[in-house]
Amino acid sequence: MNNNNWISCETSNLTRQEKSLAIYMVRKINRSARKIFEQAYEGQFLKECLMYDDKDNRGIMTVIEGEDYYSLQISFEKDINNYNTIRYMHDKIKSIIEMKGNKDLFLNLNAYNTTIINYFRNYGFIQDSLGFEYSMNKTVQKIHELSDFKLDDCLVFKKYEDRCSQDYLSLLEDSFREQDQICNEKSELGENTVLWLKKADEKNNFGALWKDNCLIGLYVLDGEYISNIAVLSEYKGKGYGTIILNHCLKDIFINKEYNDTYLYVYAVNTKAQKLYLKNGFEVSAFYSENTYNC
Repeated sequence: MNNNNWISCETSNLTRQEKSLAIYMVRKINRSARKIFEQAYEGQFLKECLMYDDKDNRGIMTVIEGEDYYSLQISFEKDINNYNTIRYMHDKIKSIIEMKGNKDLFLNLNAYNTTIINYFRNYGFIQDSLGFEYSMNKTVQKIHELSDFKLDDCLVFKKYEDRCSQDYLSLLEDSFREQDQICNEKSELGENTVLWLKKADEKNNFGALWKDNCLIGLYVLDGEYISNIAVLSEYKGKGYGTIILNHCLKDIFINKEYNDTYLYVYAVNTKAQKLYLKNGFEVSAFYSENTYNC
């Protein structure tokens, strides 16, 4: 099917070139988008893979159908200013809305494509999150820096302890309160959060930073992914975030021997972004995650 430079690929048997381009384009959203695409393709629940190509721009739109959801991914190398191109995507999404029934509908976008984001805000999609992916590759220089990293005598990282579960929850709520208020969100913290922390600890992916008997902050890893870094608000701006981050990097690069690491941070959380940039991370993607709400 050809329509305004759109080409529909055979989803069950993408060519090497098609698959390579698809991965390249969805990777511009973030690593999670790439993982979702690859799992859908391997699991044969990639419903459609539509590629856009003209002399000035390339893009992709994927449609993934799970048991109880549809997930759409849209990413272009350059922002779109062609109405016919956007209209084609609109009509495709409209057809999915009409047939989705009770299934949820998610739309993940390359956030540098601001025209597309602004367009679909008018058609029932609510933005769940807008943020950056930050990443870092392991280097000889970084390994030397981390090898010299030591904690002050008054500081210690401890494993998960059941008796401190409420302290961890209070820390997470306090650390992200300002971000939640700006984004008009409310953190749902409780038994599931405690279970998540406990499971992370069982896999040696959890650490809590204590100063004497005071909990300062914590981190949660998932392989090479830094899932969470939290610092109690009264200790922010005093270097503890850098200490926790260096401890994570030492574990990831030296102990677990991963070659790179990454994390996600909301666009509104400028303080965290400064921390990561200051410590050698680079922006590797910009994403907008949305849910259909009509």
